[in-house]
Amino acid sequence: MHNKIYKSIIWLRLDSIGDAILSSSMIPYIKERFSEANITVVCQHHIAELYKDCPFVNHPFGNNLKVFKTPADQCHAGRKNYLPRKRLSKRKIQF
Repeated sequence: MHNKIYKSIIWLRLDSIGDAILSSSMIPYIKERFSEANITVVCQHHIAELYKDCPFVNHPFGNNLKVFKTPADQCHAGRKNYLPRKRLSKRKIQF
C-alpha cells in the first residue's frame, strides 16, 4: 500500500446522464480510500445537480461541454451526421 496522501482527485465524467449515475456509485469507495482528498467532479452542466448534494463530492463543476464535442461524438450521439461519406475506390490493394 502507498503511504502517499492525495490532496485532490478530479472525477471527469463527460458522458451522458446514465453513465454518470452508474459511475457515481464508485465515489464513496474512492472517498473511503482517499479520505483526505477533495473530490471535484467535472461533468455536463445539467448533470452537475446530481453531484451537488453528494456528501463525498467537494466541488461539482458543470460546464457546457459543446467545446469538447467532436464531429464523431455528435454523430455517435445521433444528432447530426457530420462524418463525410466517401466512395470506396475499386482499386485493388497490393501488398
